[in-house]
Formats: sequence, structure tokens, C-alpha cells
Amino acid sequence: MINREIPFRPRLEGEFRVRFYNAASEITEKTPTLTIARIAEREIEWVEKDCQYNIEQRKKYRAVWFLFRDLIRASWKACYRNGVIYMSLPTLNGTDMHDTTSPEVKALLRSWMSESRHERLVGYTDFINRMENPGTNKQSIAALIADGDELEKRIKRVHTGEIAIEAAVQPYLQLVRENDRDVFTGLKTSEIWRYFRLTWSTPVETTPGRTMQYLIRDAAHPMHAVMGIASLENCAVQITCRDDYIGWNQKAFIERIVTVDNDRAKEEFKQLLVYLEDGIDGIDYSELCTAMVVKNPTDTDIQLLLDEASNAEQNRQQLLRNEVEGDVDDIEKSELGSISIDAERALYRRKRAEQLARLLSAKKAIRDLINAENFNEIWIDFCKSETGNSAIRGALVAQKTKHIGSSMMELNVCGAIPPYNEILGGKLVALLATSPQVIHDYKERYADKASEIASRLKGMPVCRPADLVYVGTTSLYYVGSSQYNRLKMPGSIFNTDFDIVWKKLGMTIGFGTMHISKATTMSLTEATSDGFNRINHVFGEGASPKMRLLTMSIRELLESTNEDSKDFSKHAMSRIVYGACLAENTFDYLLGKESKPKYYTDMADYVSGTQKIIDFWRNRWLKSRLNYEPIYRRIRDFDKQGFLVSNQIDEDEEWSFSKLEEVPHMPTNDETKTGLQFVRDFYRGSSAYD
Repeated sequence: MINREIPFRPRLEGEFRVRFYNAASEITEKTPTLTIARIAEREIEWVEKDCQYNIEQRKKYRAVWFLFRDLIRASWKACYRNGVIYMSLPTLNGTDMHDTTSPEVKALLRSWMSESRHERLVGYTDFINRMENPGTNKQSIAALIADGDELEKRIKRVHTGEIAIEAAVQPYLQLVRENDRDVFTGLKTSEIWRYFRLTWSTPVETTPGRTMQYLIRDAAHPMHAVMGIASLENCAVQITCRDDYIGWNQKAFIERIVTVDNDRAKEEFKQLLVYLEDGIDGIDYSELCTAMVVKNPTDTDIQLLLDEASNAEQNRQQLLRNEVEGDVDDIEKSELGSISIDAERALYRRKRAEQLARLLSAKKAIRDLINAENFNEIWIDFCKSETGNSAIRGALVAQKTKHIGSSMMELNVCGAIPPYNEILGGKLVALLATSPQVIHDYKERYADKASEIASRLKGMPVCRPADLVYVGTTSLYYVGSSQYNRLKMPGSIFNTDFDIVWKKLGMTIGFGTMHISKATTMSLTEATSDGFNRINHVFGEGASPKMRLLTMSIRELLESTNEDSKDFSKHAMSRIVYGACLAENTFDYLLGKESKPKYYTDMADYVSGTQKIIDFWRNRWLKSRLNYEPIYRRIRDFDKQGFLVSNQIDEDEEWSFSKLEEVPHMPTNDETKTGLQFVRDFYRGSSAYD
């Protein structure tokens, strides 16, 4: 199935526009993907090496071709027809991208990520060499990688009955803390985790916010080898199937509420008002409006707040420009990152005004509905209306915002380190991510820590309960993950009826940035910065800086509608969303119907609770795995030295990104140039003619 075609029309001028369409005209429906990629590489090389004029158009031209190249690599199809190049997100070589039997799917996804991963590895070359050759008083990271022969002999003794399974593999969780050192090697545990993360095929992305990293160690190994790694980070704000599952999606809310009677419906709307009042209470509105406005908002009041948000954003943009043009040494810096304190204040003034306007608009609509004398006759139509949908969504988002950064985490790194992958170490890591130790560690680390964004919106420290009740993750491939399939921890382990299950919730819709290379990201930044960075990777500026950069750049570089700009952020591979509830009342807690979670076991005794999970893994998964003869040869053949990350860096393939520079000299004026040649040179910029 081929998706709709979208015109790819760059906002280029003069000779750059002509050259782009001349190159694009070489592309037909039958042009091989490799040939199209070579055309893009040719044009990038031209603008970098041969073209020496009109710096602004050069930046845009390069960014357009970098973006085009990455889309092609992500299986977008291109075809020049009737003066326009059209693009579509299609099938792969005639095979549905979601065909679980196609090996090309995984191969393609790996190829998307390979360049970004290599870019990152090259940047970590010194770190990698230091970890593998640390010098005096430290041991190499290689000491924490199990030898295949040693592990094979150890587990074979279980298989032959010489030792108990509990003696052969002894896993435990180790929380990574800043500056902690491993007692066996002397290396920092944070650097051990980072090194093993570099062995993943997916490129490393830094995410701001709450993070907990774990090493899973094997005490049966002389150096307590690393069996696996895990990282829990702040959840993505928008995952539709997850929000449907919890009850935070207005569509799911409406589908449920239309089946109840009038009295029950009114109670549901009153609950939405509670969400809204709670959200409003989280905003310092003293400089934006009066308490009377908040109590009884009018449409005029709401519009004034939206105008204030717009003015604050314009002020922020101007401040960012001033910081580039002025003396940066005299600017007071924000604690959030590379912006001034004034730019931070403008950012949060905008956020306060925007959120307050949205909350008050929803409050007014829902309160008017509840107070209406004919409520019974109109509430269903309200649910179907645009106003009703918007108000319900606003209330549910307010409740989600309260919990998304404090009660939920995303397991974005989870897997075994070879050779432990052969004994299903990945399943152990996934199970331990739901363990009492993780719940305990999360509460201990964040119970008294103020939320950065919530505190700035409120104008005072805001500490939300650090009660972890949900862990989510996504598979790397659409075809599913054997790591999470059938993965359940029966409640009987803890003498309860509540099972901890990694449940498949649905699919992502294929939005993301994993197919966008570092070079493309830097080129897009260069082409759309206007001399300053509008996206500063500052916590609170918005989710996924890379996604926001991509969306903004597409909007500015291409002549496209908002819908088309959004579609260009798609890649051909959606992924499976999994979720695990850690409390019997997870839904009621997240929906504000209960104030405290009811966990599946006593979290005060988190050590023995976590050990029960390890014992369950050994008896349920490891024991049966040891009966599978082929794993012994595969473990024995594991090449420890070949696994070292330094072997995966191509030293002959250095990565660099050079900014385009203006020509340092003025070209000689040629009076013989006339007609079309004059027009072409005119487009080359002010330096071409006096």
C-alpha cells in the first residue's frame, strides 16, 4: 500500500532553485534508491566544495538535500513529475513494511541507524580507548565482560547436576550513582554503563529529566561481570495507545461516558473539573490576571492570555537574538542551560499564559455544561462537538501532566550483554525493571526533589509524590520483541492475585527522528537559525528538541501545509508499545480516584522482593534454556575481544561536519556577462556585483 504523495518543494531561489529541479528531474519511479541517494550526495558535495556564493541559499540547499537523503534512506519514495518532485512513504521492495517475515525490515532499520551510531562512536573514541586501556590502578572494561568458555563451563555444571542453578548465575541490580566506582575495576559505574550502551545498535540520545540507570551484575563471576543494562527515563508525553489504556485520551473517555446514565455522566464531568482546578492551582498567574478572572473566566480573558503568550514568545525570540549580537559575558545565564535568565523568564511566562488559557477555556466550557438546566439533553452533543472535545482533552492533559513526570517511567534501554543474551538475560532485565528495588530506588532518589518545570510554572518548589506505578517501553522493530513476549510475573510469587505483565498496548504511528542523521540535524540548525538558536535543548522548552527542530525546519525550508510537514516526520517503521502496571490500582491512582498506590508486595522489604523475581527468572526461563543444546556452542564461540567497542570504529572513516562559510574575497566583476548570466550572478548575493 502506497501512502498519499506529498510535494517536496524547497524554498530556494534563483540558480539554487533551478539546480535543485534539474537534479530532481533525473528521478523517476524506476530510479533505484541507491542512485537517488547518490544524486543527493552529489548535490551536497557541490554546495560544500564548488559553490562559493550566496551563503544563505547554500545553507538551505545543503539542508534540503541532507533531509531528502535521509528520507530516501528511511524508505520514502521520490518521483519527479510535471515539474514537481513527489514523495510517499511506501512499501519496501514491494513488501509491506510490516511484514513480519521480511528480513529486509530489520536490515533497513539497522542501516538507518548505522551512520548516526558511527558518528557517536567516533565522538567517543578517546573515552572508549580510556575504558579499554585505563592505566594504573584500574582494570580494563574487558574484565567485566564474561568469557564464553568460563560461562559455558559454569552453566554446563548445572546441566550435568554438579551444582545448583542458584550457584551458577547470581544476578543482582546495581543502581548507577554519580561518582560511584566499581570495587573490582576502579572504573566509575556511570562510565561502565555508558560504555556498554555504546554496544547497542541504536544511537545514543540524551534525554533531560529524571533518569535511573542500572547495571545487572553476576556475582557468580569472579569480577561480577555485567549481564545487562537498563535505563528508565521520563515517559514521552504523547503515546496514544498508552493514553487510551490509562484513560487519558478524550476519544476513549467519550466512548466510555456515552454508555452511562445522566447522573454518572455529570459525576465524570465534575471529576474533569477537579483535574482542571488542580492544573490551574499549579500555575502562578499573579502577573497574568486576577483571581476573579481565574474564578469566572470569559472568552475575552482567555484571548488576552493567548495574546500575552504570543508577546512573551516574541520577546524570547528577540532576547535570543540579542544574546548572539551582544556581549555574552555580561548576560546572566539560566540554570536550565545555554540561555539567559531573561530568556528563561520569557519562556515560562509564555508557558504559564498558554497553559492557563487552555485550562480556563476548558473550565468555562465544562462548568457551563454542568450548570446548564438541560444538562441531560445536551451533554452527549457536547461530547461530540469540537468545543467539548477540546475541553475534555484539556482536562485529561492536566491530569496526565500531574503524573507523566512523577509516577511513570520509560524503559528506553533494556537488554543483555553477550554472552548472557544466550541465557535470556534480556528477559531478566525486563523483569527487574518492574522490581521492588526499582520502585524503592525511584522514591528514594526523587521523593524530595522538586519538579523543574512544575516549580517554575508555580513560582515555588513543587515536590510531587515519587510513587512509580507504571513502566512503559517500545520494541525496536515492528515485528515484535521476544524479550517482552509472554513476559509475566505471576502474583503467586508474592501471595497476591495481581500479575505483573508486560502487556502489548498497540503501535506507534511511525513518527520519530531515528532516521535523521547528526549531519542533517546540524545542517538544519545552520539553515534555520537566523543567527541564533530557537531550539536550545533547554529543559522545559519542549519535548524532543530534535523532533521540534525537524518539524520547524521542514515548515521553513519547504512549501508545505502543516499536515504535510507533520507527515515528513514519519518513517516507515512503527513500533510496538508495551506497558507494565506496578500497582493493583494503577489506573485509579493515575486518574485521581485514589490517593495512594497499592503495590503488589511490601516495598519496605524490597531486597527480598527483588530476589523473588530473580529466583522466578532462574526457574521459569534459565532452567529451560539450559536444556537447549545449541546455546553452549554459541556461548563458547563468543569473541570477547571482538565485542570491544574499539573494534567497531572505522578509523579510516572520520566523521566531521563543516559549517559553510562566506567567500572571503569579492569576485571580479565581469562586464561581459549579460542576460541570463547576469540574473544568475545577481542571485549569488550582494558580493557578486557592486
